[in-house]
Amino acid sequence: MSLFARLRTHLGSFPPTALPLLLGAVLIAVLLGALSTTLGLMGLILVMIMVLIYADPPRAIPDHHGLTCAACDGIITTVKDSQGLPLSFDQAKDQTEHFMTITVEQNLLSPRHLRAPCDAQIIEILDHTPRPDGDDSAILQGDETAILFRDDKGDETALVIRGFYIPHQIRLTITPGTRVSTGDRIGIVFGLGAVDHYIKGDAARLVTIGSTAQAGETVLTGAYANAKHRTFKTI
Repeated sequence: MSLFARLRTHLGSFPPTALPLLLGAVLIAVLLGALSTTLGLMGLILVMIMVLIYADPPRAIPDHHGLTCAACDGIITTVKDSQGLPLSFDQAKDQTEHFMTITVEQNLLSPRHLRAPCDAQIIEILDHTPRPDGDDSAILQGDETAILFRDDKGDETALVIRGFYIPHQIRLTITPGTRVSTGDRIGIVFGLGAVDHYIKGDAARLVTIGSTAQAGETVLTGAYANAKHRTFKTI
């Protein structure tokens, strides 16, 4: 899809909560354009970037049990086997189990919205936002939030959402106890970040390092019983 086609699609799905950001970018572009043509072009580029990253276009969500999908848009940068959960979830029934870790890193033009990776209940949410108190190294750590999911079979999946450089940039729309379906919107990263997906280690991995992931659409692990029976829902 071309850049302008993406812009048209994203403009039609811009969420009201992000409109102030878009209007602010438009105002800046107008002010810069009043100063010079070059600055006006820079402002227009800023508006285009805002449309691309903060819009919330509909996605074709795989409507099939047993799949784990990407929680954010970006590039798959890391795949590791036999990993334990990195944080201490009070409710986790067995944190010594081995998990597969798949990391998706957002890039400059990635949409920033987060989506649920599977059908499950939110068991626990941990907020690890640093409080720098003048410590520059803590500022560079940015923001970190972890979410523990548990499905009806008792299997657990975890997300560790990392926001780079800027504290308090991760905003979730879910709370412990919320039930979500694959692809449901669960929050946003306002800056730039990455999501570490912790998935049961016996799941069949369907992606490789360097692959492009789309939140709610790209299947990271699982298997279809029959390719002819693949169905999708758009949300």
